[in-house]
Amino acid sequence: MFLEVLDQLQDSECEEIYLEGSGEPTMNKKLPDFVKAGTDRGFKMSFITNGFWFKDDLMKRTVDAGMHFARFSVTGYNPELYEKEMSKNAFYEVMDNANDAIGYGADIGSYHLILDNDNIDYEVNEYITNWIDHVPKVKASIWKMHNWSGQLGFDWRMGRRKRVVVDHFLQISL
Repeated sequence: MFLEVLDQLQDSECEEIYLEGSGEPTMNKKLPDFVKAGTDRGFKMSFITNGFWFKDDLMKRTVDAGMHFARFSVTGYNPELYEKEMSKNAFYEVMDNANDAIGYGADIGSYHLILDNDNIDYEVNEYITNWIDHVPKVKASIWKMHNWSGQLGFDWRMGRRKRVVVDHFLQISL
């Protein structure tokens, strides 16, 4: 089914396929196959991940398959808050995974969420100090919670290309 969707999109104006939905894409061990299938058809293949499993062989195979971009969701600007918000004590491990992927040649972004709109400046500074400064080549975005109209700063990706979101791709087979 996934290949049929890709084939149907080939004659469209779509330039990028974003694999996302209600599931962690790196839990699907066929992620590199999905990326390669899209890349072979001329699409830029991207996804959003929590970053925990995007490491070692899976990371390398996905990047080698032609991955265009992966955005790490990092909610919590320090290890304690990250564990509370993400339900996993993995702040530094995810940071290492981002740095390893960038070192391997991947284009990595990070998405950070402001949790207290009354302390925006503080939280922005904490994200920069505790995360962004430690992942020097990351393309970071910091968003306000439930801000449907935009974000705090400039999002380098907004409006740059046409894309299609393939929702729930984990349930689609090649």
